[in-house]
Amino acid sequence: MGPISVVNANVGLDAGLITKSGFTVMANNHVLIGGALKYSDSVSYYDYDRHFKAKMRGVAWLGTLLFGYSYRGVKNLYIHASGGIGIQYGGFGSTAGSEESVSFGLLNLSFPAIRLAAQYYFTDLIGINIGLEDAVGWGYNSISGSRWLCANTFTLKVGPSFRL
Repeated sequence: MGPISVVNANVGLDAGLITKSGFTVMANNHVLIGGALKYSDSVSYYDYDRHFKAKMRGVAWLGTLLFGYSYRGVKNLYIHASGGIGIQYGGFGSTAGSEESVSFGLLNLSFPAIRLAAQYYFTDLIGINIGLEDAVGWGYNSISGSRWLCANTFTLKVGPSFRL
């Protein structure tokens, strides 16, 4: 089994606590919806290569618990660096009209999960958040059979930020 890649739409809700010293605790939740699947399958004893692409329907959840530091040297700007653990669980299936019928479930356990983000507040309560999160670990997906494989979940998030 070659590499498997799924690109999804991501909707998330993050909650965090930043202390006066800059210590930061973040709980991040992502819902990954639909997307595009690509994988390649090479079977050497048949001398056969298969490359598969399909639009997928389905949903997965990715949650991370992160600890780190937030720099606040510029007024209304927060820069975060944090690390911790993550878990991802879900399932996907190919849409009608795909060249092949494929469905799979997945479970990824991530350590480390890392996040780099910046928030800028335009007012006392409303701002914008830009963040990169990468969760690397071991994962299972039903396409690869019973083997656990190296798994990587990368997200780029841009959206509103609310300060309470």
